[in-house]
Amino acid sequence: MKKIVILMIIIAFALTMLNSCGIEDENIGNEHNDPPPVTQDDGVEEISLPLNDETDDYTQPDSHNHDNIQKEEISINNIVHDQDGVKVTIESLTIYTGLSSYGAEMIIHVDNNSESSIITKFDWVYANDIRLDSAYLSIRNGSGTNETGVAEFPRYELTERGIDVIGELVFVLEITNETDWTYQYTQPITIQSSVTENIKRPQLATQRFLFEQDDISISLIDTTDRYIGSTITINLLIENNMEREIVVLASDAKVNDNNIEALASISSILPGKMAINQISFSNSDLEEIKINDITDIEKLAFDLAIYDSEALVGFFINPGTNNEHYVLNTGMLEIIS
Repeated sequence: MKKIVILMIIIAFALTMLNSCGIEDENIGNEHNDPPPVTQDDGVEEISLPLNDETDDYTQPDSHNHDNIQKEEISINNIVHDQDGVKVTIESLTIYTGLSSYGAEMIIHVDNNSESSIITKFDWVYANDIRLDSAYLSIRNGSGTNETGVAEFPRYELTERGIDVIGELVFVLEITNETDWTYQYTQPITIQSSVTENIKRPQLATQRFLFEQDDISISLIDTTDRYIGSTITINLLIENNMEREIVVLASDAKVNDNNIEALASISSILPGKMAINQISFSNSDLEEIKINDITDIEKLAFDLAIYDSEALVGFFINPGTNNEHYVLNTGMLEIIS
């Protein structure tokens, strides 16, 4: 019983001390009797701005931090394709510099008055003379509909290709008929920014020069194992200074003196342009010859076959009846020796 009495005395004393410290009702001193701040479900307080003249100087915080982003907005409004009921208009291009995740964004409008649904996307894109492989566009139109889409040019890819700011874009759009899977293509489209005259051809850091013949040069950028699905990937810079479009693909390859299939993306390179091409090897093939990572490789070599673009039929190469589309073979290029 004594313990209960003592406990009650302690509680009463504590309450007396709290009151003497000035703890008051939360609305006392609030002359407008405003409600307390509202809290969202996640516990983040919503802040309301004071309703007075001070709001005139208030700027809403911007998650994109536009103070550190410079951009050039180019109004185009040019019809680049009008065929078989499909009309494509390039409306504008915005080129970013500074702290932006995009190098550029382009607004494209598609009017589809054909009897089929269609999909509009890039066939190929070059910026400052180097091919882009991650520029993204996909606009789907139902029959009789108008749609506007945004083409995106990621900053990371421009950086990898030595591009600080885009001076010139050259591209072709592919329009797919979803009924019979036939294709339309625009003519090559060129858009220039105000800095075009000051733009130089990208200078990429390469490890060493590998090959040069007939106005085609090949340099090694790096050999890496950072890509998912392939233990080893070789990045090559290929410059095409010929007067015709070319296609480059891997032929024979050897790893530690073992014959192995080399995998390469089949894509063309325009005259006077350059591209980064990747040569890779599948995990399963490498495991068969006891290669688990890049440190297990003592020797690595492959050769490249080069054709003109007429040899490219879909995803396959047809060198022609008399091999007329064949340009040259590089011979074995040693990457690791």
